[in-house]
Amino acid sequence: MRKFLKSKLLAATLLSALLEIVGGLLVMAPFLIFFRIHLEHSGSAFKLWPVISPDVIVDLLINDLQALIIYLLAATVIYIAYFPLKTLLTAGIYAMIMSKTDPDPEIRSMSDYLSQAVCIWPGFIKAALFGVPVYIVSLFVGIIFGGILGHIGSFLRPAVILIFLLMGSTYLQILKIRMITSGNPSLRNSIKETRSHIASAPGRIILGNISVTAAGLAAAFVLWLILKWVRDFDWNLLSASCSLVLQQVIVLVVCLAQVLRINYNHSILKKGE
Repeated sequence: MRKFLKSKLLAATLLSALLEIVGGLLVMAPFLIFFRIHLEHSGSAFKLWPVISPDVIVDLLINDLQALIIYLLAATVIYIAYFPLKTLLTAGIYAMIMSKTDPDPEIRSMSDYLSQAVCIWPGFIKAALFGVPVYIVSLFVGIIFGGILGHIGSFLRPAVILIFLLMGSTYLQILKIRMITSGNPSLRNSIKETRSHIASAPGRIILGNISVTAAGLAAAFVLWLILKWVRDFDWNLLSASCSLVLQQVIVLVVCLAQVLRINYNHSILKKGE
């Protein structure tokens, strides 16, 4: 365990992936129960796992929309209950990524991980709530600029919207990073203290985050194509196992890109200091 934790980026990636998988299973639990009841004696039940077929979703939207809304509300309640725990563990992951590395890296125990997470947890809750208006503004501005640039090429509209949402996510990451490095969970102080850092290197921040995100999405897309190819085979234990493994690898790749973005943004703040 001690040797494993020496690679803090690997440990953070695996913890992030585990956190996302558990959260996804909790949120999807009401839907899976509903699908199991609705399709118990139907051949469509084989289209639920490991990837839900779009045909099944369309059928539910047309024939069982009210029931689907009820289970959507149930999933929302489950996520709200899971949100504090996810935020707490995410704070620990940020602290792990930004831990000081000497020639002989320090090994963090679980108690150290949790203690640092608890100290900075209130700030992460504030940042998550602050993220609602940040994403709304990012989406609004992205739609405006996407509509303008969409006349040049139709692909530019969704690309511009995604870039502005990524910029909003990057800004929130920088605020959380500042909370960790300063040891102060105050959102207001983080906003004030990061202004100069963002203003001094906006190009590097934007291009670096776009590059890492694009690489992660490209890798996830290739894995998704392989997953789609595997699902075209006859249903058997081997294809099901390969599909399940590929799905988790896709989650792992996305989490790796997220961890690398955090590490990159942390390096930008350190250079600014």
